Amino acid sequence: MKRWSILSLLVFCAFSTSCSLIKVDFEPCEEVSDCTAAFGPGFVCVDRMFCEQLEPDSRCTTLFPTDLLSNPENHRGRVLFGAIFDTTDTTQSTRMDAVKLAITEADIAGGLDGRPVGLIGCSNNGPGDGAQTDLRSAELARLLERELDVAALIGPSSSGSVELTFNQTDDILIISPSATSPRLVGLEPEPSDELAGRLWRTTAADSQQGLLIVDDIVDRRQREGVLVPEEVAIVHQEGAYGDGIASVVRAEFQRRFEDAPAVVTFAFQAREQIDSIVVSLGRTPQVQELIFASSDIDDTRRFMELIALNDEFDERSIFFTDSAANGGLLEAAEMLGIRDSFFDNVRGTRPSSGGTPLYESVITALGEESRNALFATHSYDAAWLAMYATAYRLIHEDDDTGEEACGAGCGMRRFRTLGVRETCIDASSAIQEALMDPNATIDIQGASGSLSYRTGAGGVEEEELDADFELWQVNDDRTGFVAIEPSAAPSACTGTVDSR
Repeated sequence: MKRWSILSLLVFCAFSTSCSLIKVDFEPCEEVSDCTAAFGPGFVCVDRMFCEQLEPDSRCTTLFPTDLLSNPENHRGRVLFGAIFDTTDTTQSTRMDAVKLAITEADIAGGLDGRPVGLIGCSNNGPGDGAQTDLRSAELARLLERELDVAALIGPSSSGSVELTFNQTDDILIISPSATSPRLVGLEPEPSDELAGRLWRTTAADSQQGLLIVDDIVDRRQREGVLVPEEVAIVHQEGAYGDGIASVVRAEFQRRFEDAPAVVTFAFQAREQIDSIVVSLGRTPQVQELIFASSDIDDTRRFMELIALNDEFDERSIFFTDSAANGGLLEAAEMLGIRDSFFDNVRGTRPSSGGTPLYESVITALGEESRNALFATHSYDAAWLAMYATAYRLIHEDDDTGEEACGAGCGMRRFRTLGVRETCIDASSAIQEALMDPNATIDIQGASGSLSYRTGAGGVEEEELDADFELWQVNDDRTGFVAIEPSAAPSACTGTVDSR
């Protein structure tokens, strides 16, 4: 364990006549940033006196540069970013790769405000259910914020993990690429330019996803001559994500129909509870529309296996929410020998794909298999936005605009719908130049699509992404997902900055 004071060096060479004892005034550290600045990443302030090097954490092994923590003295001055994903899951591992890709590109391009950037990525995998993952995520976030001095956090993936992470951290900017629960909005007071939020996401909220689910069910039933479905069942994971989906869908049916269909919900905490829920649904043939919502792909795999092997469900419509649009679902179907015809009655929602040249270039960099890795491009964009927002804080930390106190959240509020400048995420300095002006707003396109937020739109203060969901189905050869009537793609990213 290495322990030093910041401004005190004690050098004593017992076996060399050329060595001498040098001693300067002792000055204790005040906080972790003092130690990071003096000795590099991985040093913490102990008892407001000594800087001590942390033991490596086996959960945090995605590093850029790779020697970030083993040779910290080489990386003093780096602006650090943290990421939390389950890297044992193929899809989430791709999200981590996407974050690392963005950080690497930014570093090659010169970093932020003249400073190089770095990444500490941690995996929240482990035993237990989603609640245990939430706890691990919050623990890792505290480590990244309080001991590893990261400027912003990308992730975690699930709404439940994000909620607990937010509640158990202090001031760190958090950008999730995939947490869609509307419940997250209520975690912060109403935002403003003076009090910007620190919790953001690069995907649309489930309030939009829920509306699309109801649209699809109603449209299909009405084409079949059924004005209102008799009964709809929602099987969902307890927590921010599943509870939010169920609430939105129920409310939308009640809003649209005076005699709304019965919406029956089956909430589960543990995966094994899905078995008994499926047995119960098998005995209720009047339920012709089944919606399944869980942020855990293993839950979705189990539900798929149970209903695919039960002929009670052969004629029923199955609807999966966004987290199921995951290559792991198709891999599981092949491994379990699930018949191809099962997917004829399966549909789902997912965030609209980017449709830009940048989307294709990111997919190429990550590998073609990343096309089925949901939220991979959203993770890439989240990393860039975290860096831009941090650059904004660094640019304005010494001026008299008051932006330093507002923090990186104020940087995020520069990305607004109908911004005065239109540009695309890239490694150039164009956006950083725009951020020099604290009054500038930027209409930005990323690999996942639009990254403009509806801050103050229509007199309503919110910090939600102006983005869409689309419907999907499994393609004919069962190797991927295709959009059903995809929404219009945003304008192509050219990387240019145009004044309006």
